[in-house]
Amino acid sequence: MNESESYRILITGATGFVGSHLAREFAQGGHDVHILVREQSSDWRMRYLVGRIAAHRCDLLDLPALTNVVEKVRPDFIFHCANAGVYGGVAASDERLLAVNVAGLIHLFAAVRQIPYKGAAPAINDLLG
Repeated sequence: MNESESYRILITGATGFVGSHLAREFAQGGHDVHILVREQSSDWRMRYLVGRIAAHRCDLLDLPALTNVVEKVRPDFIFHCANAGVYGGVAASDERLLAVNVAGLIHLFAAVRQIPYKGAAPAINDLLG
């Protein structure tokens, strides 16, 4: 990324630890930040960014909705931080791990396939749970 340019950024998993920090840094850097937020997500980490970022209610497992958001936003860069893993010592079920970490990633790739984005960065450690 060229530091002198402003980019449109899409972040999945932005209500989590890594994603929320990315959103803050990009917003402070003057970028047009868009985040995906599931209906059941807690947004307490994002409250200080209200009015500085655009939040889109969307689940990675809903391919038509995801495609619609991606086509509207047309991001230059995508940061994929969404995952199912271990939180508070409790692991997600095997089904949830596969759905979010595998099918969610496949849906994201399918949704961005038709747009000319400049780059994408998956949070590899998070994807593996």
